[in-house]
Amino acid sequence: MRSLAWRTAAALLVTGLIVFLVVEGLERADQWASVFALFVALAATTASIVGRTTSGQSQEPSHRTTQIGTVHNYVQGDRNRVRITYD
Repeated sequence: MRSLAWRTAAALLVTGLIVFLVVEGLERADQWASVFALFVALAATTASIVGRTTSGQSQEPSHRTTQIGTVHNYVQGDRNRVRITYD
């Protein structure tokens, strides 16, 4: 139910924005679109910064590991050819 409400709100917002830009005319719509793009870019930059600063603050690991034996992995090569062996 909540998802339907969000989708409906998003559809109404987009429809309203399209009607607003059509009523404003081509030149004014271009100016408004530049302003909207600025705010979208600022929101994306803020979300990226917040995501990077809060991603390392987990209290406990998301998975647990159990060691049963010992495995030695060897990686050799460069970007074009890589050889991985183990014993």
